[in-house]
Parts: sequence; structure tokens; C-alpha cells
Amino acid sequence: MKELVEAAAADPGKISLGNAGMGGATGVASVGLNLAFGKSFNVTPFSGGTDLLANVLGGHCDVGIFSQSEMLANADMLRPLVILYDEHSQLEQLAAVPTLEEAGFQNLNVPGGSFRSLSVKKGTPPEAKKALAAMVDAAYNSRAFQDFMKSKGLLPAYYALDDLDAYFEELVEAYIPILEEAGLLKQ
Repeated sequence: MKELVEAAAADPGKISLGNAGMGGATGVASVGLNLAFGKSFNVTPFSGGTDLLANVLGGHCDVGIFSQSEMLANADMLRPLVILYDEHSQLEQLAAVPTLEEAGFQNLNVPGGSFRSLSVKKGTPPEAKKALAAMVDAAYNSRAFQDFMKSKGLLPAYYALDDLDAYFEELVEAYIPILEEAGLLKQ
């Protein structure tokens, strides 16, 4: 990763950093990385992961941001450089892939990955939210779901109620400059 970043910095715009589309997680991550590294990459969106993969493997794009499942499906053809998360993958095949910090890049705030949430409409009584949160917590912490997450390489991030609200606030703050840079921020 250091060699890639150094090469991009030495010749800004020459190295293409592909993503599966500007509206998705890989698009956000590619713009975030590009901003973090002084806009030294040529951020290149494609029409989905399959298109990105074909262009990287075909030599039309230098490097791409892929999901863990895409990495596993193409492990014989792709070499992961870093995981865009602060913990290692739960997948044995990707567990040795370093985080950005371990690769020598401390204090970078680059959103990576995608998330799912259970949301309710505004005005839902607090008791109902707490009851739903308790059910989700029980399901999330069940052995079956933990085994499923591990087998699929899902990142073990979990927030509920006020912690989830705080996470979303942090995420919005991290996304604003990225979305502005990508021309996707609507005001």
C-alpha cells in the first residue's frame, strides 16, 4: 500500500483507483482515500463490481476497492493490500490483511464498508424502541448470527439506540467532504 501511495503521489492522476459506482460504499471509500492522499489518484467509477473486476483484471484500471466477498471469489487473481476497517477480517483467508493504520497510515478517517440498520419513524415511543433494540440485540448476539457473520466475513460493528445515533452523526460528518468532492451532495 505504501508503494502504491508513493507512486500515486509521484505522478498525480496517473494511477486509477476504481470503484463499483459513485453512489455506493466503494465509491465513497475511493473518494475518501483520494482526499486522504492529496488527490493523487484518478478515481474511476464503474457500473458495479463485475465491471470493476473486469477492468482491473484486464489492465484498464490499476487498483480497485472490493468487498470481502469479491476478494474471496477472486482470490487467485486479486491481492488485497489493506482492509478499510479498524479491525481484521473475520475470514481466515483475509485475516492477515493489514488495516490502514498497520500499513503505516495513522489517523485517516476513510469510511469503508456498508451497514444495515433497523429504523423506525420519528415519534415512535421510547418503550417500543427499547423493546425492538432488545430483540435485535438478542438476535445479533445469538450464536447462529455470530457464526453467520464470521462465515460471511461481515464486520462485527454493532450500535443501538443513542450509540447508533452518534455513529450516524460521525458518519455524516465523514461523508460530507467526500460527497462534496464527488459532486453528490445535494443541499
